[in-house]
Amino acid sequence: MAIANAFNTHGGTTPEPSGSSITIYFEDKTNLINGERVRFATDNAFDTGSLVVWLNGIKQRASEISIVDATNFDLPSAPLSGDVLEVRYSTTTS
Repeated sequence: MAIANAFNTHGGTTPEPSGSSITIYFEDKTNLINGERVRFATDNAFDTGSLVVWLNGIKQRASEISIVDATNFDLPSAPLSGDVLEVRYSTTTS
């Protein structure tokens, strides 16, 4: 489910330029964990630099996440069955 973003792309609260809109997505990818998979996909193409990944509630370092393309990312190792994987990212439309 998308929520409205209270902040603009620069971290402030002034409106974005006319005609652009940012949507933030939170997705639970836990059901995709199988103990072998390291590549996961988001439901939408994400803005560069906006992907944040949590594994078992611990934010993963951006330097540890390999961005494959605008919808796919790789983890350094496969999460185990029973782990929880969640992501947050934004998309900008104009």
